Amino acid sequence: MKLTKSQQETVKRCFLFKGMEMEETARVLERFEARSFRGNEQIYTPVAFERALGIVVEGEVSVHKPGGAQLNVIQKGGCFGAAALFDESDQDFSYVTTLVAHKACQVVFMSDEDLEACFRLYPVMAMNYIRFLSGRIRFLNRRIDSFTSPTSEEALFSYLKEQAADGTKVQITSFAKLARTLSMSRATLYRALSKLEADHRIQKDGNEIILVSK
Repeated sequence: MKLTKSQQETVKRCFLFKGMEMEETARVLERFEARSFRGNEQIYTPVAFERALGIVVEGEVSVHKPGGAQLNVIQKGGCFGAAALFDESDQDFSYVTTLVAHKACQVVFMSDEDLEACFRLYPVMAMNYIRFLSGRIRFLNRRIDSFTSPTSEEALFSYLKEQAADGTKVQITSFAKLARTLSMSRATLYRALSKLEADHRIQKDGNEIILVSK
């Protein structure tokens, strides 16, 4: 079904359209429709999926790992499928998670061919896509660092060095969010901060952290 005005506004908030003119965005959205799914209906599985970016315009989509455990819930306005969109693996390629309609939902699918055509017409969309994937790579690198660092202090210090503006200062907007980013509890995060401060590797002033050593 064609996108309603409300659905169009939801799609416009997708990272792809950042910085685009309203007229350009409207022309792009003319070619897309929303697809409906019933509650608990599978959308993607490891063997049944599309090479497309999915944007949730109504309802919610839950993400499950192979064993069935729920990893995440994609809310209205969220998207999935960006990382695998232009993958050129052979036919044995499989999707890494299962996506299920958490409740009745509608999704707009933008195929690799559709987006390649859009990228040629609107380079800003291609740059937005590159920036999004770059952010995902940085996120995954931080997760890897947190798993491979010998201690929580080293994982935290590595992250702070990466984020430090001018190489010395980091402004923390939320310590709870920082703990989630580093895949550690808030108690572990606070212990790591205290240890780094005691070792004179950082100085903490409210939400600002100054790196003393590198």
